[in-house]
Amino acid sequence: MWAKGNPQGPAWVKGLPEGKAKRAARVAVAEQVANDRDHADHQRAAKWLGAMKRKRGVRLFTSAIPKLGFVRVSVQRTAGCLSVTDAAVTLVGMVESLGKIHEFVADDFPSSATWPAWCDSASRTTDAHLNVLAARHGPRLATLDEYIPDSFLIPDFE
Repeated sequence: MWAKGNPQGPAWVKGLPEGKAKRAARVAVAEQVANDRDHADHQRAAKWLGAMKRKRGVRLFTSAIPKLGFVRVSVQRTAGCLSVTDAAVTLVGMVESLGKIHEFVADDFPSSATWPAWCDSASRTTDAHLNVLAARHGPRLATLDEYIPDSFLIPDFE
């Protein structure tokens, strides 16, 4: 579960609406947004995740970066009222709820590798890394951020 606006963490999706097209979903963040009724993109993320769970052949992928981001942001948003352990337990439950459509991808892209030309500031490094990591494994990064080249923009289900 991925979402921009709170760009911590990703997941990738294969088998989205366009048949064999491969996609990537920021699973940790999109699910966090989907579960956070106060987030501006709550309905969008929740509806998209629900639609992906119902589709045949869809695969959602996550890596360590989004998972770590989810834990960090969860603890920060609660001003420490939620412990790191509790946030991690919540994350495990969210990922397990995806069932067989979820797969973990090891982060095998070195941070010293060449950065895409559009990665021109520190604030874009995580998005760039995740976008390249997703592409290396086949799917595309799915995101709520319309400014990440070659990514899949999670649609707004009106």
